[in-house]
Amino acid sequence: MTNSPTDERPDTRDMRVVHDVFRREYALLPALVRGVADGDAARAATVAAHHRLLSELLHIHHTGEDELLWPVLLQQAPESAALVGRMQGQHDRLVGLLGQLADAVPGWASAPDAAGGESVATVLDELRAALEEHLTEEESEVLPLCEEKMTSAQWVAIGEHGRSHVPPDRVFLVFGMMLEDAPPAAATMMLAGLPPEVQEAWAAMGQDAYADYVRRVRGDRFGGDSAK
Repeated sequence: MTNSPTDERPDTRDMRVVHDVFRREYALLPALVRGVADGDAARAATVAAHHRLLSELLHIHHTGEDELLWPVLLQQAPESAALVGRMQGQHDRLVGLLGQLADAVPGWASAPDAAGGESVATVLDELRAALEEHLTEEESEVLPLCEEKMTSAQWVAIGEHGRSHVPPDRVFLVFGMMLEDAPPAAATMMLAGLPPEVQEAWAAMGQDAYADYVRRVRGDRFGGDSAK
């Protein structure tokens, strides 16, 4: 007898790829903010827009966990209640920091100066540290539990939630973010999961559009070929 998709255990590598996107981008952001020259509103707007995109993606990611991961673990692994509570508390802390940034970034971007940039970057530093704590514990404690307790179908639903909430005009941008540092096996798996016509569109224009976006956001910090 073969297992049905509802019986199979999940492959959580995709979650680690998503985590690495947030690690990389939130590691870069404080320096990008501090690097904006006084009065350079155009550059500040570019960095602020990138921050806003990351905030939206992190919100989508964590909403998927809040709705589709923690309730399942509490039901199928009730002994994980303390761990789930800790994860939810970390989400709350991140929401608070993102709220601070939502209030501070627009004012800085409209009239960028060193003092405002440093204030924003300091909160970004705090966010990065809190996020790293959360992602590390999730990978070491939660993902093994998911592999043991959840079905493949339950896991896939989390990814579908994320994909369904990404605006269509941002799909290739988000896909490029995930591919940039993905291990070769994970990148191959992700590409193979795309419909053939989407694979062709990514090869024809998507990866170049992503490389252009990264150059615009990171400037001379971009290495040139990492998105290809």
